[in-house]
Amino acid sequence: MTDSETLDFFDENGYCILKNAIPEELILNYENLWIKNHTSGYDVNGDLIIDSLNGWKNSNSFVSYKEIRDILCHENIFNFLNKLNKNFCLHLSFTSWISTQKGWHQDWIKPSKKDANNYVGVWVALEDINPDSGPFQFIPKSHQWEVDFDYIYNQKDRNKVQELLAQQAISENATAYSFIGSRGDLIIWSGHLVHRGSMPIDENILRKSLIGHYDTMDHNIVKYNNGLYRDDKNAGVDLYI
Repeated sequence: MTDSETLDFFDENGYCILKNAIPEELILNYENLWIKNHTSGYDVNGDLIIDSLNGWKNSNSFVSYKEIRDILCHENIFNFLNKLNKNFCLHLSFTSWISTQKGWHQDWIKPSKKDANNYVGVWVALEDINPDSGPFQFIPKSHQWEVDFDYIYNQKDRNKVQELLAQQAISENATAYSFIGSRGDLIIWSGHLVHRGSMPIDENILRKSLIGHYDTMDHNIVKYNNGLYRDDKNAGVDLYI
């Protein structure tokens, strides 16, 4: 597709998939970093002992590690983001190698469509994703839904949020899709797109991914390679999901 066709697709559907977008070398560098920080040797069978499949606890680890920035600030991501808004900046990262199992939700939980367009997520496949691992799921065109944000996101029970969005999907006659990406593929989605980390069928299967969230706020901005990130060591602390 041309740039214009890709942007039209994103505007209409709320997401875009980029195939083979992240070079193998950068994925290997990040994998080695992740293993160094979250494993403690090998067991008697020669398998790595992983201390935490959730990766870094806080969601600002990209501030400390260039290997994360090398991927989430890669030119193939920012070439697309810059077509949406040249002020997009990486401000959160999630480093789990298993599904978050977070139910249906939207990242931007206020009704302004304009503000939602200034918030995007990026999900990078670090391996060929197994359908049984709890893949990223999304509902195309759900960013266009007119929903009662105040009602949905003021629920005390977080499970009620996903129930209400699931009911909305039924009323919209919408279909959910799984992103079964290959190593190096990624999906970019709008702040109002309804998505989730699905429940794994087999909890022994890893779902290696790297997730970035980007907004257009204008403080503590640092240019890195072809992208921007927010160098604020307090941002994202204890926000891990």
